[in-house]
Amino acid sequence: MMVGTYRVLSALLATLSLRRALHFNAEFEDHAEHEYARSVEAHPEWEEQPVRSAIANPSGDLATWADVSRQIGLDERAHRDQSFTLSGKPELVVGYLEE
Repeated sequence: MMVGTYRVLSALLATLSLRRALHFNAEFEDHAEHEYARSVEAHPEWEEQPVRSAIANPSGDLATWADVSRQIGLDERAHRDQSFTLSGKPELVVGYLEE
């Protein structure tokens, strides 16, 4: 039900203003990134649980379920940044921190 509502709202926004629809998507992606981070924080046991799923870890370079969740969060950040750029708000792009 939530997905259907999101799709209808996104389609309506895109009809009215594509830039606003992209900005709305960026806000949604930002929320998702933070939720993945909170999940990892709330489940420290994931740091010790190895990933044996080729679906969750297709490249094989993620060792634990915490790593998988963090990677999904980073993917959400990339989607957010792309939406901010496409919506004409590149100044809101955070990107990745250099280590």
